[in-house]
Amino acid sequence: MAAIGTARLLKRLVELNRIGETVEGGVTRLGFSQEEEAAVRLCEQWMRELGLVVRRDSVGNLYGRRPGRREGPAVVTGSHVDSVPNGGKYDGVVGVLCALEAVGLFAARNIVTEYPLEVVVFRCEESSRFGVATLGSRAVAGSLREEDLHRLCDADGVTVAQAMAALGLEPRRLAEARRAPGSARAFVENHVG
Repeated sequence: MAAIGTARLLKRLVELNRIGETVEGGVTRLGFSQEEEAAVRLCEQWMRELGLVVRRDSVGNLYGRRPGRREGPAVVTGSHVDSVPNGGKYDGVVGVLCALEAVGLFAARNIVTEYPLEVVVFRCEESSRFGVATLGSRAVAGSLREEDLHRLCDADGVTVAQAMAALGLEPRRLAEARRAPGSARAFVENHVG
């Protein structure tokens, strides 16, 4: 019977933390940076390997869905992979990797859950680049406004909208990231801060 793959978890943790690794032993993957995008792409690869149905919303939040016996609202779990400058290697990442491991364990044991499961990787959850935290999840909640994307900027004067556009995202489609009320049965986050 399949068990939690500690070695697999550690391997993924090491692989993910090579992206943006600093000489001081931390990681720097600022929100809407090339490093964050590379980390999200790696998570997308792992989702596909697990057979999840993968999609990105208009702000780049990544979702991997596994069907349940019933259709309808999913149980959503995950976190983020961006960091503060020279940040810790576990913040956010643990929530994403544990969610992937849990879904993989269900698949290995042929467990079909009652409701769909979704693993999410939210974008730009740390406040260090633009001075405001939780941008990806705010977009999902519908509390981020398009004008915020043009107003908020980093230390170099780059706005959120410009940073998104540099990654091929379309800030004008912000409203499409909003999830309808009731579209998630529950949200569970394993978080190390």
